[in-house]
This record gives sequence, structure tokens and C-alpha cells, in this order.
Amino acid sequence: MRGTYARLSPERKNGLLLLYLLGFAILITGLYVYPVLGIVVLFAYPAGALLFGYATGDATRSSLAGSLSYLVFVLMILFSPDFVVHTLNPEYLFRFAGYHLILLLFLGLIEGVALKEESLPRILALLHAGLRILLFLSGIS
Repeated sequence: MRGTYARLSPERKNGLLLLYLLGFAILITGLYVYPVLGIVVLFAYPAGALLFGYATGDATRSSLAGSLSYLVFVLMILFSPDFVVHTLNPEYLFRFAGYHLILLLFLGLIEGVALKEESLPRILALLHAGLRILLFLSGIS
């Protein structure tokens, strides 16, 4: 799979990145209509980061894919009507930013480890993905 990706032109690689981002944007937008998609989103971010990093082996586009797709999720939260109530509380905003920054760093760690050719780093990426899911669940209040 990586050999095929390596032979692609930069425009096609960027197109694949945009397709990945569009898929997550559609999934996040669907949360407004079907809130039960939150369960899918819980597993989609670490799985998407793991698979995109493994399949492409491209460190730059892989890190962009994870961070930009998660940015869409955070922006959706920020612009939701429920979040407006908390915008006046600076303590809540700092906790929100710190929590999501940690989750974003874990996505980067998963992608970075999944890029490796050996099997041990890929196993570590799976463990990090599980830890990220537990961290996500711990922040739900």
C-alpha cells in the first residue's frame, strides 16, 4: 500500500488528505443530526490516525490529517449552543483547551508511531489508541 502511495503525484496525495478531512467533517456534521454518532467518533479518530499513518507512511500529511480533522471536532464544540453558557468562565475554558490539547497530542503520537515499518511500534500505536479512548472517556462530565 505504501508503494502505491509513494508513486502518487503530490496533487493526488493532497487530494487523498482532503478526502480524509472531508470524511471527518461529514461525520462531525452528522453529530448534530444523529448524536449517537458520538460513539463512532470516539473510535474513528484513533483508528483514522492509525490507518492513515500506516497506509501512507507520510509524516507531514499524516500529522496534518490528524490535527486538522480534530480541529473540526473542537470547532464544532465551540460553536455549539450548549458551549455558549461556559464561555464566561475562564477556568472552564482553560480546562477545555488543556484537555483537547492532550487528546490532540495523543493523535500525533499515534500517527508518528504508526509510520514505522517495524511491528513493535505499530503495537505501541494500538496501545496509545486505546489510551486515547480512555482519556476521551475520562473527560466526559
